[in-house]
Amino acid sequence: MNIKNIIERHFDIDVDSINLIGEGHDSKAYLVNNEYIFKIKFSANKKRGYEKEKAIYDFLNKYLTSDIKIPEIDYSYITDELSIIGYKKIDGKFLNPQIYNTMTSEQKSALKKDIAEFLKAMHGLDHSEIKNYSIDNRQNFLEEYQLLRDTIYNELTDVEKQHIESFFERLKSTTIFDDKNVYVIMISAVIIYY
Repeated sequence: MNIKNIIERHFDIDVDSINLIGEGHDSKAYLVNNEYIFKIKFSANKKRGYEKEKAIYDFLNKYLTSDIKIPEIDYSYITDELSIIGYKKIDGKFLNPQIYNTMTSEQKSALKKDIAEFLKAMHGLDHSEIKNYSIDNRQNFLEEYQLLRDTIYNELTDVEKQHIESFFERLKSTTIFDDKNVYVIMISAVIIYY
């Protein structure tokens, strides 16, 4: 599969350079022309595709007032077979313990304040516009449990199986997920230190 051709076929962009910069179990991310990030999933189906992510980014860019940069989706193509989103790269350094430990007390306080203000502003929004894009964490856990049962479960030790079954029973009876709307997003500046 030629990712350059796929991007050029679906979008009005000439790909001069393309580099794989990361991948998960069902997606890959590419840096295109040293300017855009393109995330691609094959056989995505809408539940696993980028429809939710795009809707949440669009919502936050429309309503959220913040100094924290949020990806603005410039390119999107979402079908049951293929899901692509593209946005301008946000420069910065990934915050890690080593960087955090070299920061001054004032820098740490400013970072915490920025993140707290961002989260406060985000939680203060009326999310009814994107309520259909919330994530059912209980259902996600149940699907992961079933996947585990269908794949490697028989190869686990009896002790490992007991831990899994105990966790699953607690999960079925918990009320922790009730009446909760969860939106999973990767906000660049929350995880990037400027």
